[in-house]
Amino acid sequence: MVLLCHLNTIVDPRWLEGRRFELSYLLLFTLLAFTSGANSYRAITRFMLVRLDWFKLLAGIAWPIAPSHTGLRKCLLKLDGNAIEAALRQHANDNDNADATHIAIDGKALRGSLDRFANNAAVHWTSAFAAHEKIVLGHVELSDGDKGGEIGAAQELI
Repeated sequence: MVLLCHLNTIVDPRWLEGRRFELSYLLLFTLLAFTSGANSYRAITRFMLVRLDWFKLLAGIAWPIAPSHTGLRKCLLKLDGNAIEAALRQHANDNDNADATHIAIDGKALRGSLDRFANNAAVHWTSAFAAHEKIVLGHVELSDGDKGGEIGAAQELI
């Protein structure tokens, strides 16, 4: 895992006696939890607990239990944010393929389009952006009754 190699460059600020869980794996599993929708320390540790056997099998770790939410919080709060950013940026740079086309799709509300006096809702757009070419490929306006939302608009753009 290339990401794990970059996470290994982050200095562990905990005392040697207090290192029950490897920092690089804690960070990796925390990132996986975030991308799966976990938005609290309890949700992250619940994510780890549910998938602990899977982590042990794939990562070869020997954790007897998942970390507690308080222990995870203490560990993450001690970390240097700049070191984490540097490791993630290095990972992104190493995986940047100049031949690949990356397209970002995102929805936004048009600034200043909300008119409460006239009872008009804000205008919402979903756009497709080609990262390497730095150009907007297309955009779709979402209507008030659009049930698909950004997902439906992204499918239309694709």
